Amino acid sequence: MIGFRLIYISFFCFLLNSIAAQKQDYIAFDDKVSYCYQQIIELDFLEAKKTLSGLSIPRKNKIRILLENYNDFFKLFIHENRSYYDKVKPQKNIRLEQIQNSTLTQEWKNYLQAEIHLQWALVHLKMEDNFLAFQSIRQALSLLESNQKEYPEFKYTYKSLGILHALVSTIPEGFTWAAKIIGLRGTLQEGIKELDLFLQFAESENPLFIQEAIAAKSFLMAYLENKPNEAYQYLSNKIVVLDPNPLMTFIHSRIAMKAGYNDATINIISSLPPSSRQKLPFLSYLHGVAALQKLDLKAEQYFLQYLKDFKGNSYIKEAYQKLSWCALMNKQNLNYERYKQLCLTKGNTLTDEDQQALKEAQKNELPNLFLLKARLLSDGNYPKEAERLLLENEKVILAESTYRLEYYYRLGRVYQLLKVKDKAKLNFNLVVDQDLTQKSFMSANALLQCGYIYESEQNHSMAKKYFKSVLERNPDQYSRSLHQKAKAGLVRIK
Repeated sequence: MIGFRLIYISFFCFLLNSIAAQKQDYIAFDDKVSYCYQQIIELDFLEAKKTLSGLSIPRKNKIRILLENYNDFFKLFIHENRSYYDKVKPQKNIRLEQIQNSTLTQEWKNYLQAEIHLQWALVHLKMEDNFLAFQSIRQALSLLESNQKEYPEFKYTYKSLGILHALVSTIPEGFTWAAKIIGLRGTLQEGIKELDLFLQFAESENPLFIQEAIAAKSFLMAYLENKPNEAYQYLSNKIVVLDPNPLMTFIHSRIAMKAGYNDATINIISSLPPSSRQKLPFLSYLHGVAALQKLDLKAEQYFLQYLKDFKGNSYIKEAYQKLSWCALMNKQNLNYERYKQLCLTKGNTLTDEDQQALKEAQKNELPNLFLLKARLLSDGNYPKEAERLLLENEKVILAESTYRLEYYYRLGRVYQLLKVKDKAKLNFNLVVDQDLTQKSFMSANALLQCGYIYESEQNHSMAKKYFKSVLERNPDQYSRSLHQKAKAGLVRIK
């Protein structure tokens, strides 16, 4: 009898434990989760939504909440749809509350909420809800730093925390007050170390978020460490084992362009099937830029495709600016004027590129065709062709005093690309001398490029001098970008 009671009690306890276990929330990265994540990365938003609305991923598996947010995040960030933004914005707090009220352990609660806050911060910035973006970053940072302190072995924390710590070290001077209020501190080296910690973990344990981390590492190397070639090689080696998708194609092509591999940029984008390319309209824009930097006027069709497919506002002004250049080189004066007017009236000026396009259109000056072509060839890393064009037309260009500053700037960039450092520095300093107002972005960038050259020569005292000179200026274009790059230079040589 006693034996029977013991068996009965044991069975009853087992049953209670089973029922309790069924009520417990959990995190599991199984095949169904990986499949849904891949749908999102492929930008198959509708299919991912169907997967998430079904029962293939149990509701007790709280990773589904983060996947739902990922799906909305990419859709909003890529397409900039204001009505969809207004519709799904309440989901942010609903999802945060679902996680907070779950029975997950605290480190998972902190991590999932932080990721949702960071994704929404980027969306809020796109939609110009800057205060909400500020709040989201602050809350994300608090959650991640709490995890770092209380649960240091929880490796997922270090993906986003590493990115934040790396970026804060290069925040332009005009925005450091925001970083102080948020409580955001960190260094580039610290951030990269943390990101590497997550990458080592992801490569051996769980590859779900590894594509994000690889992309982030590439961008930090290319833009903050100023090692675009290393970043391109790193990404090219990593991407071999990944299935091609629009997002990684975008990252790969941007890094290739930054590293000066313009032909590779075109090949990377072209290798993605047209049906996949259409999911990310910005790829058409990038294709157009790369083609135009070869002076290939087929670029026009890519910019027109971008404007047809994209319903948001970013890079609209620059697309019309580039179309006006195509028209000018095709000697289509009416189209040139038409596209310039559209540049003035369409899109917004959230990006540096759109600000620059608007300011050039407002000048109401016809660009010098020789300087324009040299500019494009230099941007595409075709310095020999640009040098020949500039030297052959030097007298014609310098006959107009208004073109002198730009001529020396373009020549300095050419010699920098050709690694003729003394000639590059000479021409860059001529640019600085020519800019009596100290307002031109060209003179500020000339100082920045001199800093890069001295940095490459290990002459850190001179590099520091030039980087500081950039921060002392407030150029009429690209101010935030130039200041961030100069600050990153000072961080590196420190």
